[in-house]
Amino acid sequence: MIQSNVETTKIAQQITEIQRDLLISLREKGPGLLIEMAVRVFKFPEDVREPIKDLLEKGLVEAQSVSGGQFGGELYTLTPEGDRVLQVIRDPSFKTLPKSTPETSSTYQQQEVELLNKLGDAAREKGDLDKAVEFYQQALEKTRKLSSESEVSK
Repeated sequence: MIQSNVETTKIAQQITEIQRDLLISLREKGPGLLIEMAVRVFKFPEDVREPIKDLLEKGLVEAQSVSGGQFGGELYTLTPEGDRVLQVIRDPSFKTLPKSTPETSSTYQQQEVELLNKLGDAAREKGDLDKAVEFYQQALEKTRKLSSESEVSK
């Protein structure tokens, strides 16, 4: 799956700081297991699981099943597409490009609102109404902020 320069740049703009660090570590230190990848970027394995999954979905990293050893599982390697994205990220002129577009920012905010509502539902089901109200209020504030930002951008 060869991508154009424009597609590569778009993907590079969506890369988070931890994903960038993971890509750099794969480039500089070679393939690694989940636990190795976490150590390389000074995080816990659970902190890098989702960022690696996203890199896999974008085709920037490949996973190979390995067996044996206490930390068997998947060995992660950098793909040629991942290497190209990393080259774009490391280019000094890339620093001037925006890291995220308004669409991605609002998508993350919408996801945060959904999560807060789910947390409120869970707290309500447990009978912790004060905590539920707190989550719902946070969701409402974020929804209002999101609505006002979308009206401003129109």
